[in-house]
Amino acid sequence: MAYVTEPEKAADLLKELGITASEPRLARARVPPQQEMFEPSPGYAADPVYPDD
Repeated sequence: MAYVTEPEKAADLLKELGITASEPRLARARVPPQQEMFEPSPGYAADPVYPDD
């Protein structure tokens, strides 16, 4: 484990490891998904009780 403070050496090290040294591209902003398309979650309901046979 090392702490590399020189950007050129850090980029060389990442290149040797096969990792890109450039920043990721920014994604375009999107609107949130439509809530009407999702079914309400029954996660708040009680578990069903099954009779013992």
